[in-house]
Amino acid sequence: MLPLSIGSISGLKKLDTRRNGCIRPPKGTQEKGPQAVVEYLKRVENASLRKLLDVENFGLSSFPLDTLAMQDLTELNLSANSISALPREIVVLTRLVTFRYSSNNLLTLPSIVCKLTTLTSLDLQENKLNSLPSNFSELPLMSINLSRNNFEIFPPPLERMTNLEHIDLTDNRLTRLPFMIGRFVYATAILLGGNQVSVLPDSLGAMGEASLQVINLSKNGLFDLPSALFNIKRLERICLSGNNLRELPNQLCVLKKLKELWLDHNQLTYLPSRLGELVSLSALYLHSNRLKMIPKNLVELKGLKVLTLSGNELRELPWDFHRLSELEELWLDDNQFEALQLERSLFPRLQFLTFRHNPLTKEVFKRLKENFEGLDKNHDEENQAEDEENQADDE
Repeated sequence: MLPLSIGSISGLKKLDTRRNGCIRPPKGTQEKGPQAVVEYLKRVENASLRKLLDVENFGLSSFPLDTLAMQDLTELNLSANSISALPREIVVLTRLVTFRYSSNNLLTLPSIVCKLTTLTSLDLQENKLNSLPSNFSELPLMSINLSRNNFEIFPPPLERMTNLEHIDLTDNRLTRLPFMIGRFVYATAILLGGNQVSVLPDSLGAMGEASLQVINLSKNGLFDLPSALFNIKRLERICLSGNNLRELPNQLCVLKKLKELWLDHNQLTYLPSRLGELVSLSALYLHSNRLKMIPKNLVELKGLKVLTLSGNELRELPWDFHRLSELEELWLDDNQFEALQLERSLFPRLQFLTFRHNPLTKEVFKRLKENFEGLDKNHDEENQAEDEENQADDE
């Protein structure tokens, strides 16, 4: 092994490790320079002791065969390289629990990987996969990340893996979900954003009192939501951003444990009248819709900390809007407000407020700007330009 102190040689421009018995860094790592070589060797040296080898983004173009001698490894990270194939010999890593292999050029997952009988977490995001081996369900996985690949259908082997707790198929090309999706009763998170799913199966409701806490269906083609979705009583976060939703049923409001609700970038013109019954809600994202009014009982959401209403057609807020005194972020820009009855003293926790691009009178705008000075941090340059324009108009 090379002495690690070699990394302190500041003028080193070339390092030749040929014709030695020591581990030879991959060519791609050598091209990154001496510091990368030393860091690579350091991680390889410590791998056996730590039972972890992390060589993410080290310029690898092939699987590092030195790894095969580290049969006590429990965690292996080869992400962000250019490794297009895995060797059959990988099966010797009989104690591997976590394998991160994202951002490579993998076209096909070899079936031999399914012989890793201790593997519980597999990260294959951002590769070029469009299918899985038929024996993939033999893996004892609890977490699978297949986001940013080329799947056009929900991988059939996954349907048999009902012990999965975390499923990520974000940013693929799925057009439908299998009826069997309701069988993932141990799943805490199902992430399916960025696909082309226009209809959700009623079988989702089969989860009922199951473990599901997070479901992401953003950026699909959804026009409505099945009532079965609202049978999943433990949901804490629902992401429905970027769909074609025009309305929401009042049934949504039975989800008493819901903490985050993402509904931005849809076609909503009104909200459920029982919205105020979501007593656990702390973040509500409603920007970029077509809302003309918000329900009066919105103010019952006493624990609400984030509320985004930007990019709608709102003209007024409820008269008792100040009851949302726990708000930390409030987005009101790009609406039709002519007046806003807001006082800073009534929102003691507020850290960010934006009210730009509304038809406010100069007097109202000036009062708000003075009253909430320093809270519109993301618009400093725009504020300055607008102030100069207003000043020029006054002159």
